[in-house]
Amino acid sequence: MIRQNNLRETLIGLGFEEVEDNRYDRYFSPTNCHIIVDFAAESIIYPEQLKYERATTLNFSQAENFVVLDCVCRLLALGYKPEHLHLEAGVPGGHDDNKAGYADILISDNDNNAYMIIECKTTEQTDNDEFALAWNKVKKTGGQLFNYFNTYRKARYLVLYAADYTEKGTVPFYHVITLLDNEEYLRSNKKLQSYASVRAENGGHYEYFSVWKETYQQDYSTNGVFEKNIAPFQVGNKKLAITDLQEIDSVSMQKKYNEYATILRKYNVSSKENAFDKLINLFLAKIIDEKYNASELRCYWKGAAYDNYFDLHDRLHELYKTGMEEFFDDKITYVENREVEAAFRFLKSKTDVAKETILNYFRELKYFNNNPFAILDVHNEELFNQNAIILKEVVRMVQDIKLGSDKQNQFLGDLFEGFLDQGIKQSEGQFFTPIPIVRFLISALPLEQLINEENQIPKVIDYACGAGHFLTEYASQIRTYAEKSGAVDLHTYYENIIGIEKEYRLSKVAQVSAYMYGQDGIQIRYNDALSQDISDVKNGTYSILIANPPYSVKGFLETLSNDDLSAYELTDSVSDRAKNNAIETFFVERAKQLLKGGGIAAIILPSSILNKGGVYAVCREIILQHFHIVAIARFGSGTFGKTGTSTVTLFLERREEKPSLAAHCRNRVVAWFSGNFEDDGVYQDHALLEDYCSVIDVELEQYQAFLRHEGNDFLGVPYFNAYVEVFEADKKNPTGLSDEARKIRQKYKETKKKKFKQLSSEEQEEQKTELLFSFIRVIEQEKLYFYLLARNNHRDVVVVNAPVDNKEQKVFLGYEWSASKGREGIKYLGNVGTRVTDNLDDVVIENLKGVEGIVTPLFDPQNLESREKLNTIIRENFIGTLDDIPEELSAYVHIISLADMIDFRAVGFDKGIKTAGSAIREFISIQSDKFESDTVGNLCVINPSKQEIENISRDTKVSFIDMASLSDEGYIERRDERFLSEVENGSYKYFRENDFILAKITPCMENGKCAIATGLKNGIGFGSSEYHVFRCGDRILPQYLYYLVNREEVRLEAVKHMTGASGHRRVPVDFYEKMRIPVPPISVQKEMVRDFEKYVQSIREEENRLRDLDEQVKSRFVEMFGLESRILLRNLNINVTKGTTPTTLGYDFVRKGINFIRVENLSERGEIIGELMQIDEECNQALNRSILMEEDVLFSIAGTLGKCALVRKQLLPANTNQALAVVRAQMKNICAVFLLYALQSDDVKLQIKEMQKGMNRQNLSLENIKDLRIPNVSLNKQNEFAAYVESVDKLRFDTEEKIKELKKEKEQLIDKYFR
Repeated sequence: MIRQNNLRETLIGLGFEEVEDNRYDRYFSPTNCHIIVDFAAESIIYPEQLKYERATTLNFSQAENFVVLDCVCRLLALGYKPEHLHLEAGVPGGHDDNKAGYADILISDNDNNAYMIIECKTTEQTDNDEFALAWNKVKKTGGQLFNYFNTYRKARYLVLYAADYTEKGTVPFYHVITLLDNEEYLRSNKKLQSYASVRAENGGHYEYFSVWKETYQQDYSTNGVFEKNIAPFQVGNKKLAITDLQEIDSVSMQKKYNEYATILRKYNVSSKENAFDKLINLFLAKIIDEKYNASELRCYWKGAAYDNYFDLHDRLHELYKTGMEEFFDDKITYVENREVEAAFRFLKSKTDVAKETILNYFRELKYFNNNPFAILDVHNEELFNQNAIILKEVVRMVQDIKLGSDKQNQFLGDLFEGFLDQGIKQSEGQFFTPIPIVRFLISALPLEQLINEENQIPKVIDYACGAGHFLTEYASQIRTYAEKSGAVDLHTYYENIIGIEKEYRLSKVAQVSAYMYGQDGIQIRYNDALSQDISDVKNGTYSILIANPPYSVKGFLETLSNDDLSAYELTDSVSDRAKNNAIETFFVERAKQLLKGGGIAAIILPSSILNKGGVYAVCREIILQHFHIVAIARFGSGTFGKTGTSTVTLFLERREEKPSLAAHCRNRVVAWFSGNFEDDGVYQDHALLEDYCSVIDVELEQYQAFLRHEGNDFLGVPYFNAYVEVFEADKKNPTGLSDEARKIRQKYKETKKKKFKQLSSEEQEEQKTELLFSFIRVIEQEKLYFYLLARNNHRDVVVVNAPVDNKEQKVFLGYEWSASKGREGIKYLGNVGTRVTDNLDDVVIENLKGVEGIVTPLFDPQNLESREKLNTIIRENFIGTLDDIPEELSAYVHIISLADMIDFRAVGFDKGIKTAGSAIREFISIQSDKFESDTVGNLCVINPSKQEIENISRDTKVSFIDMASLSDEGYIERRDERFLSEVENGSYKYFRENDFILAKITPCMENGKCAIATGLKNGIGFGSSEYHVFRCGDRILPQYLYYLVNREEVRLEAVKHMTGASGHRRVPVDFYEKMRIPVPPISVQKEMVRDFEKYVQSIREEENRLRDLDEQVKSRFVEMFGLESRILLRNLNINVTKGTTPTTLGYDFVRKGINFIRVENLSERGEIIGELMQIDEECNQALNRSILMEEDVLFSIAGTLGKCALVRKQLLPANTNQALAVVRAQMKNICAVFLLYALQSDDVKLQIKEMQKGMNRQNLSLENIKDLRIPNVSLNKQNEFAAYVESVDKLRFDTEEKIKELKKEKEQLIDKYFR
């Protein structure tokens, strides 16, 4: 509203100048007059020629006076003379027919006849301001305007005028009622009453109002009076031009949306979807109009005096026809009236009657049916007129808005979103990706880097674009980057954006949406994106692909041509094309086709894409072969509203095809499986073969023997034994087996037939073994191939997991879905400053504004570069600059090696990709407030190559340090000497003087086996393949690294990252590579090492005391029971059982639940240590035979054999797996402590060694355990020993407490130096 406090700014906007203090003047050159506004006197001084009957509008007393001032200024600027204007013109009978009134402004022509009456009102552009209330009165009874007209009946126009103050100046808007007849319109219906007939009968203002209401349906115009270049007394004669249109702002956006909603309610339009379709058609017509008819627009209602419904339809149809041909290459059949008229000009005979008859028939056929602008269902003249009234109001609503613009108009885009939200959402919400998800995905892409680094404008595609949200959001976000890079013409960027949409109406929505966002140039193709023949869509040319393609469309393959089908690898994996519905997998392969090398993608897919079998597994093969996986964002079922689909977004980067990594990896695997290792020195893959062996828990030498077909000893390894079990099992094939593996297994089943049984036993065994080997090799080739691909993923994967809890999921997304009547759809959360309203129309627009205020970890709407949001984490991983994860995001995001996300141990290898559970690994970071930090991988060379010594003589002697030679206390106990030729070709690890060597395998790692390699023969050492070797650079001392890494905190974290089977689990190298440590100056490192060594010495002394106590107990056991007779466990009342790995029964480990004990949790001293895995109660009951009880003795029967521990009460409830035997006394005739030490004794260890002789496998069976012999002594003697152990345990407890205190003090050194 214009008020006194903004009047100065208003005057300046109107062209006034401050001529002296508090006095403003405007000179009007067309009429050589001035208006002066005096703030001191609070008066408005109009030209003396201007008449006024009272002075009420000449002061500051009412805000309405400022609106009158605004209106007068505009009239004088257009050329109306002061003498034409009469303020406060007296009106007898004025307001209520019995009181005098005054018209705000009366305009008279040169003959002093009334020409136009203007009533001025204030406005705040709301539904209940002065202007709105006055207009409602006009529509209801005629209001003041028709009352004034009763006095000034020669007036042709009645105007309700308002002006509002904005930052850009005053904005006028007005409604013009034309009191002139449209003769052509009146001839179409002789029952209609005219203004002329009322005038002839000397009717009153009620009769005039009745004609306006009944004959002209309260028609009015919103332009034609105050626009530039409209000469005085030429109202309605000037053609509307594009310069007369207004850019929309936030206030007018709200008004337009409310106006549209009001129109739909007023005329009871029940189908909002159909109304929206017709609105889209209207926008399309208006876009063409602005483009080609800028100086004389056609897409507007000219007013009842100058227009009619048939002409309006004709104009709109012609524009729509042009738009459909231009944007969609779609020809629309529509014959205009002038074309029919032209068809009669060649006839010579009199044809008036025939012509009129034909035109009437033609009009009925042409207009009285459904058409692109039929908001109602039209099939006769009455319905046509009803629809035309609604169409006229909708046209009038949008006709003064400027759609085309050189710059982006967010308000116009938001208005369109408001229409879209109500027009399609409720019935077809599945088509649209919520705006927050759209913004998150686009802002997670490295757009700035792509624009800066590419030597040409990036080509972008959304091949299932729906309403075009991804495209318009991308165009919005690149604007800043493009301008920053020096781009002159943004339009060229837009021209390189293309969308494909198979649904016809949505393709129109997308095209109009782009235009309304000021992004003219974006191209939309109405087509099936899976087709290979789409205009301007070329494979291998796109830099960016963003999409939310359709899911689960049954029979989609039958719509594709044979040429299209042959273009997809996936086609061969589909057995029944009619029933197959995995359309999303084909869209993944289509992305592979469209993107060029280095191109990036963000594709929303159902979460089943990661783990489902069949064609989905083949789809994953395509992903692993042709893409780097940069990130995976898993969203919950509440993300897409009604669909309830759990989805993942894959953030991908297309691998370069020249050279092809997939082909290289395949060649390396083929070479290895043919026994060719000669090229290992040429390529960098040999280390990956060794890493693969670590993952599957097979010694490199054993695996190489398998590759070379050297015997069948490898079958004794547990990993390969699993193949034997699957191969020989009677049950069906497990999921994930390749077709070739299935065929081999089927051949094996056929060996049970009569023909096979006729062969000799040797021949039968030979055939079975050959089939088994073929079965294993086929699967292993695929595993190793995809392991190489996974390890060549250019960086670790950012994995984002939305919370499972519904409330937490809403907070994560920043929105929820409302089912409240009238407020259905998305509701944004966390807004600050958005207006609370009960008006359902306002809710939509307020909600759109709310996107800018939502609070979500996904992105910051006010700062898309925020480092504390997930979009930036993913974007940095694309670029390769991701450093660490902010603490506040740690609940949602993890960094995982792709190879760790795939289970390479399973026989049924389906390339499933895990994003939770065992795949999640958090890398440790030692924090410091004082010093910069860096990763160990940057500070050291880890596992240096043997190529360093290829020029050294093979006869050189070197040190050899096996695992047994490495002390648990951090030093080397023994150094053997060997010739270099003896050790260089094996799997032994190579190291040099002062390298730090560290055990990676359980339990050696947990026990602290590590040392600085010193005193090496010729400075060179070799040792166990189970070492990691660290060669420190010049920024770090090996002793400093040793003390940081050889800490309980680090070891416990390392255990969580171990991979491999029970008993053979190893810490992968990337745990250490990505471990961050402070890097103080070398002088500080030396000081720290000295302080650490003092504590280490004290701790070693106390640990020696512990060992002495252990030896005392062992000696006492031998002293008491060494000469006693022995008895088999099976002859005692003892039960022996074992557990099962939960995953074999389909259960996953959980974060919190029941303790699950594994071999690595058993210490050498018989204690249960380390972090325990957890299972839920359902899994515990499924493993009921191994539910543990107090005083059970656990005994390892796989991996490191013979490790024991006693189950204490505080550990329960608990369970265990198949690598641990559970030994339980059935009666009270056995003391658990005695049983523990008996099974730990040297005598039992010797028995185990004897059992292993002649065994192909290292594991013990439960029968082996029952065959163990222990001392056969009375319960009293057992209890006597247990009492002695208890007394020693008290001493041990005191010593352990002292060690804990020393270690605590040692750890506090970290705080002393780092914080």
